[in-house]
Amino acid sequence: IIKSTSVDAVVTIATGEYSAARLISTLRRAGQFDRPIYVVTDNPDAVESHGAIPLLVHDFEPSFESDVKRSNWENSKIAKVKWYKTQIFNMLPEESKTVLFLDADVEIHKSLAPFEMKVASYRETLTSTKCTSYCFKERLHTTHSHNSGTCVYFRDASSEMLHEWGREILTGAYSMDQGALDAMLKRTGLKMCSLPSKMQYYTAVTVWTWLGNVLSGGQIQRRAIFVHATSLKSLRHMASE
Repeated sequence: IIKSTSVDAVVTIATGEYSAARLISTLRRAGQFDRPIYVVTDNPDAVESHGAIPLLVHDFEPSFESDVKRSNWENSKIAKVKWYKTQIFNMLPEESKTVLFLDADVEIHKSLAPFEMKVASYRETLTSTKCTSYCFKERLHTTHSHNSGTCVYFRDASSEMLHEWGREILTGAYSMDQGALDAMLKRTGLKMCSLPSKMQYYTAVTVWTWLGNVLSGGQIQRRAIFVHATSLKSLRHMASE
């Protein structure tokens, strides 16, 4: 197996009842990932018990122009959690230059080595491609361009994109962070590029995912490195080892 270390760290978010235990376990075992795993959380003891590094949500909060806007922030489960996706380089050590963000309901089913080789090639061509970041394309039945649950970000190249995305989320105009992402990309003209679709599989049962996997003889699911359970993932399963 060719060893690649193009990804400096993995980051995920697990607050409230959500757990990153399954993700951490599969990253280490199946993914063979041996670098830092950070979890944005309000439960640091649980994160440390699974061998990851906690990043406390209370240590990183946006500034507000009024008490009303702060109140809206405090009462918004979506904005309050999703905003942290845009702040990862403000929360991580300076030496983390290339970061893989994963939603807590993603599992790793194979070695990350082929994926990291792809990331290394992306990093070498950021100037020529003008890509600010790389994410998987969203599923066909949605209206969004990319799924923000599995993305690669670069400290320098992704800086403006993450900043503008965070601003868009804090407007409170979107029920999903992907909606804010699409609006930001349209407004700014910044470019997000796509990760190889064959490396990802969504387990949420839809006609599209089921039919595609059946027609491929199950190959779509078997060849995937990242298996994303999306909204149908149970909290109990996410916490299992």
